[in-house]
Amino acid sequence: MQILIIDCIFQSGAYSKQRHDTDKEIMMDTTPVDLSHLFEQLGLDNSDEAMVQFITAHKLASHIHLSQASFWTSAQKSFIIEALEADAQWTELIEQLDTQLRKP
Repeated sequence: MQILIIDCIFQSGAYSKQRHDTDKEIMMDTTPVDLSHLFEQLGLDNSDEAMVQFITAHKLASHIHLSQASFWTSAQKSFIIEALEADAQWTELIEQLDTQLRKP
């Protein structure tokens, strides 16, 4: 996509036009947003069986923030923290995973 910018500079009743062509690449994230893809983003097996097994095997106490769980790698912790702070597309799914990990 090309954007045309015209600057008008007024000097002594006259003006000059400066033309700037700016190429701007518009990136759109088209990654599907579902629990399977969240597991993939976290580098975990995202098959249905593996997700159920992970949730069953990993439980969180009420006083522990999801990102501080002992079972995350440092990269996984960083992803969770950054996604929550940025209110990113993953936030809702991270919160759903948090809820599931707290169920008895």
